[in-house]
Amino acid sequence: MLQLDYLSPTKYHILSDHRILCYQEFGDTKGMPVFYSHTTSGSKAEGQFFHKAAKHFGLRLICMDRPGIGGSSYLPKRTLLDYPKDVVELADELRFDNFGVMGWSGGGAYALATSCAIPERLLFCSIIAGHTNFQKIDRPTEHIHSSVEKLIARNHQKHPVLLRIYLDLLSITIKTLPKLYLRSYQTNPSHSDRSIMKNEKVRTILFRTQQEAFKEGSKGPTKDISIQYSDWGFALEEIKIEVDIFHGENDQVVPISFSQNNQQSIPNCHLNVLANQGHLFPCVDNHSIIKLAADKSMTKRCSIRSH
Repeated sequence: MLQLDYLSPTKYHILSDHRILCYQEFGDTKGMPVFYSHTTSGSKAEGQFFHKAAKHFGLRLICMDRPGIGGSSYLPKRTLLDYPKDVVELADELRFDNFGVMGWSGGGAYALATSCAIPERLLFCSIIAGHTNFQKIDRPTEHIHSSVEKLIARNHQKHPVLLRIYLDLLSITIKTLPKLYLRSYQTNPSHSDRSIMKNEKVRTILFRTQQEAFKEGSKGPTKDISIQYSDWGFALEEIKIEVDIFHGENDQVVPISFSQNNQQSIPNCHLNVLANQGHLFPCVDNHSIIKLAADKSMTKRCSIRSH
């Protein structure tokens, strides 16, 4: 496979409950800090997609593996609101008073949870094609395009073993039949996503991030998906900070109606719809997302200093 331009060293932090938190940094190592939440069945290695733009605009991306994923310890019975606690611990360790949060796809839920839990610490919140609180929308499964995702959303609580078996099979395919796994992306009904998957660098990063996700098996990713489709434990209306959302109009993975619901529910929220784009556009075009994040960081920091 293709050799990547930049390989970030893996770092570890021991949390107060003695769990290991594994993370990598991308972008400008002296820039404004941003905690990036990876996709469901993804990992910290996704930061590679944003490295070039983050370095250009002066952002320091902190990409954490969630519990049971990559190199981070599994946390039984974790909830969405456990994530901000890990962010705070690592931020304090790295001596960040204020920072931004960003999340893509399933990672959007964790960025929104952080926005709700610790608004006083945040400079901005950016969500890329993120999920919404699935339990708070009418006929939620009718919004989902994928038949597999519909099955998972309907049965993850009643039949968790089926989800685990599905992810076990996915893990085996990634580890033993990588070409077959990558070929499955070509069945995506989004023309733009199929086109993006022809890019060898994109295929390499996606494969590495999902290899990392299943490094310790499927238990962590299974929990991640279950949390995504469960009640989040907070109301979107409680989010006090400004939120910027980016979503491709032709996304067949996370329906744009999820972002529309977030926009309608979050008091100060802006939805940017990208024409002719699917779910994978951040792999090749995230310049405007990172630039806006950098601008929002600078504006917020100036406001904090003036007070």
